[in-house]
Amino acid sequence: MLLAGLVVAGLAAWLAILLRWRLGLDLLILTLPFVGALTLLAGKSAAMVLAKDYLFVAPLYLSLLLVHGRDLALIRLPPQLLLAVGLLALVVILQMANPGVAGTLVALVGAKVWLFYVPLLLVTAAAVRQEADLRRLLRVMIAVAPIPCLVGLAQLAGSASIGHEETITAFYGEAAAGATQGFAVFDYGGNLYRLPSTFVSSAHYFGYLEHTIIPAYIVARSDASRYWRWYGWGTLIVLVVASFLSGSRTAFVFVPALLVLILVLDRVLVGAMVWLAMVPSLFLLALGVAGIDPVVLATNVQKLTEINTKGIAIGSAVIALGVLIASLKPHPPNPHQ
Repeated sequence: MLLAGLVVAGLAAWLAILLRWRLGLDLLILTLPFVGALTLLAGKSAAMVLAKDYLFVAPLYLSLLLVHGRDLALIRLPPQLLLAVGLLALVVILQMANPGVAGTLVALVGAKVWLFYVPLLLVTAAAVRQEADLRRLLRVMIAVAPIPCLVGLAQLAGSASIGHEETITAFYGEAAAGATQGFAVFDYGGNLYRLPSTFVSSAHYFGYLEHTIIPAYIVARSDASRYWRWYGWGTLIVLVVASFLSGSRTAFVFVPALLVLILVLDRVLVGAMVWLAMVPSLFLLALGVAGIDPVVLATNVQKLTEINTKGIAIGSAVIALGVLIASLKPHPPNPHQ
């Protein structure tokens, strides 16, 4: 039944997107927060994992290339960006020929993961030609953002009252354990739960929240419609609170840093003073809702930051450099290829 529904939806999506390619970009953005939930409910089937690709992304590319090529031909991207993308593609292609790769299929999957979504840069450039286009795109990016936030907060309420395992299992069944890293809970004077909301994991959930803060701020600050400006502010507040309560401990480091960076780039002195008062208030509100001790949390986040900086950031750079040097050395042929 689910497969039949996907086939019907796919045919309708392909026809509509081939006629109006911008619809494909809108549908991709609007459905992105909910694909994870459908994937978990379907038991992470391959068809559902790839659903957004063959429903929206593939027809979007084909529509621009084969039907609306004129829109694509008008794109003018900065040479620096084209050079960076070209170098990335070159590295991926060279790595496909690495003798250490397990097989051709693995190489193709890796290339898909790295390169399949890169052309969305061209799609976005084609979609944004004037101020009205940018305003419309930003509105689409935040239109449904409060929904996963509210689902995440509902999961938090259920986890605190009914039980973490019971709540997430009620949402996603057997897939709940994988979506929460084994129902992970952190004790900071109160419980901070790993919450997936409508995504396949808490990491995906926080990633969405963090990245949506930027368009929400832009809409709140610059949209021509008073309604959308208020909606942007409301969405921004909900995003920040949901980020702190998502179960991602890095939220307490990256979200305040992101807000400060936004204000610095926006050169908003008055706004900076407002946020200096508002962010701690939202932070304490979120912790109060979860019953978390801010002192205990701050101590643990400080330790986590030190570990990530020394062990991951610096350590990963050293490892990457070693892998790069090793890859330049000749390797014996793989007998399994």
